[in-house]
Amino acid sequence: MAGMTSLNGFRTGQIAFSGHLPDVDADNDAHGVRCALVASKRPMLSRSARTCALLTAVALLPAIADPLRAQALGCVWGWGEPHTLTTHDGRYGFAQAASAATVGNAVLVVGFPSFAWATPDSFDSSPGPRPTDTTAYLDRLRRNTAVLGFMLGQNGKASPVPRPEPRRMVRPILVNDTVGRAHMVWAERRNSGETEAQTLWYSQYVDGRWGPATKLFESERVTWIDQAGTVFALGGDLHIFSPFSQTDSGPGVAYVRRINGRWRSSTVRILGIPLWLTAQASGSDSLIVAFSSPDVTARVSNGSHVYVARVATESGAWNAPRRVQWSGRSAARKPRLFRIPDGFARRGALLLVWAHERRGMPGIDTVLAMRSQDEGVTWSEPQAVALSTYAGEITTEQDDRGIVHVVAYPSTQRTGRSVAFHITWQGAAWSSLDSMDMGSSRPFLPAISRVGRDSLFLTWGRELPASPGAVNTTAPVTMFRVGAWQCAR
Repeated sequence: MAGMTSLNGFRTGQIAFSGHLPDVDADNDAHGVRCALVASKRPMLSRSARTCALLTAVALLPAIADPLRAQALGCVWGWGEPHTLTTHDGRYGFAQAASAATVGNAVLVVGFPSFAWATPDSFDSSPGPRPTDTTAYLDRLRRNTAVLGFMLGQNGKASPVPRPEPRRMVRPILVNDTVGRAHMVWAERRNSGETEAQTLWYSQYVDGRWGPATKLFESERVTWIDQAGTVFALGGDLHIFSPFSQTDSGPGVAYVRRINGRWRSSTVRILGIPLWLTAQASGSDSLIVAFSSPDVTARVSNGSHVYVARVATESGAWNAPRRVQWSGRSAARKPRLFRIPDGFARRGALLLVWAHERRGMPGIDTVLAMRSQDEGVTWSEPQAVALSTYAGEITTEQDDRGIVHVVAYPSTQRTGRSVAFHITWQGAAWSSLDSMDMGSSRPFLPAISRVGRDSLFLTWGRELPASPGAVNTTAPVTMFRVGAWQCAR
């Protein structure tokens, strides 16, 4: 039976749900209520439909908490229809490599850079847009430092959000902690013309605005861009890892954490070039960290490989990082570490997923994964995830049930349409491959964020006309889909 994908009342697709909720008193029906929620082109659910959707979700909560029981209910994953990020006044929005989090009843989408494109009257009306118009508009965009991202409301329209101070922002990352608060970490450049950042900052979204910015860490070079660092929420605490380098001491990793409301930081020097750090909790007082780095101790020329280490949360002390995978002269990119729920595997199970980039080839050619059953002490051999196409870019995330999602975009178009591939790990094996039609232009810079309960927010870039009235002037815009589990009972 199909389900309805809903995000705080915003319709995300032509998907219907019909289910029976026993022992629910609604409309004086002591025997139960039957919900029939059919999505339409209207962006909002009616009040009765929202109530019925809420009752449905509440009735299914006990099953959702148990992954095995959820499978028994016949739950399937579904993606809503694609949408273009569009403002209330009809302008297209763009948030590169977007990060998203829930803020009240809305979704905040940020990226670097972020901007809204022109309205039709921003271009010459006659004889139509010219190359000089686009050049001038791009020049203005390069000087635009005021837009953080967009607030996506229940009606599906986006409102530009100004940046908090300081404004020379690099790669803001949003994350919701487990009690629903929204946090943002970003890097800052001293000068707008510099390519490297020097400072990490933090702010929390409170009462409809960003709180005061807190400086977390400073170095000659902070490598925060391109997903090099990470923000990990554990309960109400935050754990932040960022590569950095100093002329006198070389590369290292800064570990900044807020535990019980108190900030502290520590650094460790690591041989090689640690990138794409990712972490999971291990017990009550430590984390397991994974990252990609060349092996500078090897006697042969090599690419980058997957390393793991254990870090004490109180002292910030690291054990010696250990290489658990060898890529030869190829590269391991974007590793992500996930904890597998006890309902899927025995306690202590971890999953590592990363992209393999063959030497001399643009983009990645496959996705690899390996498992640990003992808190990262030992690991299985890498397994190639079954993707039937050359995967140019990937993004990964874990939903509230502990199921890992991988979305891969091909680096080339073999037909006039672009296709994305979606596959999940549910604790025992990889699912079959699902494909999504992504339109006529090649998608780029995909990103998945966890938003709301049991929902994921997928964004990607796409080339479209800069505005509905300027069809000859193309510009990057952000597209999005919302995915959720749909259960029949």
